[in-house]
Amino acid sequence: MTLAQTLKLEVIAEGLETKEQADYLLAQNCHLVQGYFFSKAMKAGEIIKKYFC
Repeated sequence: MTLAQTLKLEVIAEGLETKEQADYLLAQNCHLVQGYFFSKAMKAGEIIKKYFC
């Protein structure tokens, strides 16, 4: 993560499953994450219905 940040690259953490993982990544300045901690995988139509309707 340090190397990517030094090179001014964005770091995206995948597979986040617990609050502890989220806390660790935030402490390491990783601000883009995805995983089951936030939501199970969904089809595009499901996402639109859930978040935009």
